[in-house]
Amino acid sequence: MAQALPRTAQGPRLVTRNQPTETRGFAARRRKRRDPKANDGFSGLGDAVTVREVNALIHYASERGLDPGGKVLVPLYESVCRFETADNPQARLDAGKEMLRHYSALAGITFKDNVNGRTLHEARRVGRYMSKIVVLGLVSLFLGVFTEILPLVAESLAASADPFAQALFALNATNTLIYLNPFFWGAVGSCVFLMKRMSDLAAAGSFDSRRLQGHGARIFLGAAFAGIVVNGFGLHGVPQVAGATSEMINLTGAGVAFLCGLGVKVIYGAFERFVEAAHQRIVGAGAR
Repeated sequence: MAQALPRTAQGPRLVTRNQPTETRGFAARRRKRRDPKANDGFSGLGDAVTVREVNALIHYASERGLDPGGKVLVPLYESVCRFETADNPQARLDAGKEMLRHYSALAGITFKDNVNGRTLHEARRVGRYMSKIVVLGLVSLFLGVFTEILPLVAESLAASADPFAQALFALNATNTLIYLNPFFWGAVGSCVFLMKRMSDLAAAGSFDSRRLQGHGARIFLGAAFAGIVVNGFGLHGVPQVAGATSEMINLTGAGVAFLCGLGVKVIYGAFERFVEAAHQRIVGAGAR
């Protein structure tokens, strides 16, 4: 049975499907708990490329005919086969170097579509990256719907002798939920935007978790802008858009908040232009 190549001057340790290494069994589960992005036992060429990623890119390019003559695909496939069947560390190292060279050439062909082996591999596991956003979106949706329904049932709660119902009635009487409502709907809008974006990238095979950082900041900005716009401009119960006709759809404060969360960049750009215009007027007035 092939032995793993130690991390010495000979090069990075290369791991194939059939090698018994620390990436299997209890050690693998422990490593995956420390690093949820572990490569499931396919360490490939150190942390640069895994065998699974290489095979995914070969499959992608073959299906789409990106290399009709096979000038890149065939040598890459042969190097993968030699890498997985090598019976000594030096042969495995040589095959790994050749595999990395051909993989880089193939990735250069698919680069225009932002596709490589890593993105294809992560696209299959996009649900794992999306799960926290889905949970946060559902919680925000529940809170948003709750703050919409509670005022409608407030009268029935007042007649109830249940302490919990009385607490809800007292909470509604403070009008606190009116001001919290847009924050919840703004968070829902941001979560919907992120889920749609991640789903589209995964469908195109170009999803890369390294390029999608700052999800928490995006959701926070969506909630904050929604609260600022709706509460700051008094849009809690907008009966209709200004200048709208009776045939147009009514827009409520919750709808405005949802759109603010959905279009954070638009709202941020509007605020930025407003601040720049105000700054120019102040500077101009001071110059006079």
